[in-house]
Amino acid sequence: MPRIDKAAKQLPAHDNVQELTQRANELGKAGTRGNELGIDSHFFRERLGHGQLGRLRGSQSGYDYRQSPEYSDLELVLNQFAEHNTQVLFVIPPVNGRWARYTGLSQSMMQQTVAKIKYQLSSQGFNHVLDLSRDGDEQYFMQDTIHLGWRGWLAVDGAVKPFLEQKQVEPQYNIQNRFLTKTWQQTLSPTGVGVNGRQ
Repeated sequence: MPRIDKAAKQLPAHDNVQELTQRANELGKAGTRGNELGIDSHFFRERLGHGQLGRLRGSQSGYDYRQSPEYSDLELVLNQFAEHNTQVLFVIPPVNGRWARYTGLSQSMMQQTVAKIKYQLSSQGFNHVLDLSRDGDEQYFMQDTIHLGWRGWLAVDGAVKPFLEQKQVEPQYNIQNRFLTKTWQQTLSPTGVGVNGRQ
């Protein structure tokens, strides 16, 4: 894979967090020139250039991810992990903070969404969660509006590496069908949910 080989040549010879962080900062700085949102220059030109950016100001102010049938989709995936006794590390990425402010995406709503996801995971025994949701303002953490960037991938690597290298305790999952209900899909606050998925 020539593309992977080319990218690998940019890495230091040894796994060194300081060197990797310095390299991530260099690549991030070079990759995000020309825009105030800290977004990859190519992505910015192709997706947000040509007058597109101005039309997107405040465009996400009405977004709300707390209510969705996708919470039950997540539950179907969790059912499969539990059925096969699979130990899982979940990663909750952030949204680019500057982008969120520009588009009006509510950070309060996003944190409530994260709380709902974490509740659904932890209450069933899925206890390995890397919550990066508050890191969207860290420089070079994001590559574009919603995808991890140079520093973001270092944070993920810092959690994934020990998770893979260290022996994990056998999981004890407690799958609950209430997470497949429309009640759960529409619940705004996990603390208001009863044992049977009723509010």
